[in-house]
Amino acid sequence: MLMRKALLLALLATGLLVGCASRYKVTLTNGTVVTTNGKPRYDKATDAYTYKDGSGRTIAIPSMRVRQIEPISRSSKADKFQYN
Repeated sequence: MLMRKALLLALLATGLLVGCASRYKVTLTNGTVVTTNGKPRYDKATDAYTYKDGSGRTIAIPSMRVRQIEPISRSSKADKFQYN
């Protein structure tokens, strides 16, 4: 019984952590759309937005190239499938 409770608690904790990860859509001035796995951060010193890509590398985009940053809703089907 104790092991079952521990397993349930571990699954619940994992679900909460995964649910907190948010994705953002960054639209550039040339129309390119970049999807990030976390909110891009603005760095005043470099006047750029930085984020980590899927490989863990830090990417910087100059703020003058960014048109819009918006969160991607998990519940909307329109955000899950994008056609270019």
